[in-house]
Amino acid sequence: MRTGITRTIFALLAVAIAWASVHVWLSSNRAADFSFRNVPIRCAIQLEHSPRHLPGLTVGYNYELLQRFAASMGDSLVSIVNARRGSSWTDSLRQGKVDIVVLPCTAVPPSDSLLLSIPVDSLTVWAVRHDCAAGLAEIDGWLGSFLDSEDHEPVRDVFLLRYSPHISPYDSLVKAAAKRLGWDWRLLSALIYSESQFHIELRSRRGAEGLMQMLPSTAAKMGVTDLFNPEESIKAGTEYLLLLQNMFRGKAANKDELCKFTLAAYNAGEGRILDCVRYAESIGADAGTWDGIVSVIPDMRDEATFQVDSVIRLGTFQGTETIAYVKRVLSLYEDFKVISP
Repeated sequence: MRTGITRTIFALLAVAIAWASVHVWLSSNRAADFSFRNVPIRCAIQLEHSPRHLPGLTVGYNYELLQRFAASMGDSLVSIVNARRGSSWTDSLRQGKVDIVVLPCTAVPPSDSLLLSIPVDSLTVWAVRHDCAAGLAEIDGWLGSFLDSEDHEPVRDVFLLRYSPHISPYDSLVKAAAKRLGWDWRLLSALIYSESQFHIELRSRRGAEGLMQMLPSTAAKMGVTDLFNPEESIKAGTEYLLLLQNMFRGKAANKDELCKFTLAAYNAGEGRILDCVRYAESIGADAGTWDGIVSVIPDMRDEATFQVDSVIRLGTFQGTETIAYVKRVLSLYEDFKVISP
């Protein structure tokens, strides 16, 4: 009996070893002839964020190009991650965890294990593994064709030449989102600029991410998990703004004041602004206008106010940053109305 079991085990092991050998052989041959057509493409963008190193919205520009390249490969699906500062995705590339890594032209690590694409506007290159010559040929073919096409200059300029003639590369997304809010799209553009200056890769020290600087936990409640994606980031931010706007709709005196309350709550959190509204109401101050709320914020900084007035639920509130934020967004809105009448 034991002999029969032993023979069965050895037979299964032999099959497993044979299958593994075939799998390795197929994998090595696939790697050598790898094509990006009709397959998931995993990408990482690893660029310096400082404008001293790269101009304009270079991360967003390469994000757009990667999307277009994937579309040109037929039914390919692209997933793109934003490399954190100090991290290196070239090792992940060598290990096959990603397929393409975007690097600055000036910061390509010396290596014989990577293949590099033709330069993109003398700013970046796309790196692939050394055994991905066929895939590199597809990248170079597409990049060469795109860089020589009529589409290249408008796409490049909207990312690398600011305000000429667009406010941002995401104007169409912002216009659609603003329509849902009932806002002038230039006001929403001003909010986004205040948050990220239209840099899709931005991360704050508090952990907020993307164009609209949402916390991933808040974005998840809005049904969004990829804040690096411009469309998803704007969707999450818009859903949150709608939530805030509905929350303060019965408290603000009019539509303009409702926008100010919503901006303030986006910056400070709805709880802080609701505390201010309740406190203003409790002392007979003007609780329906932003100027009225600003007038009571000095009281909100006093610990004694919190201890005496039970309508304040979150403790003291400095409010200086929020006052400046609302003022900055509205000032930018006026500038953007001139840039894009």
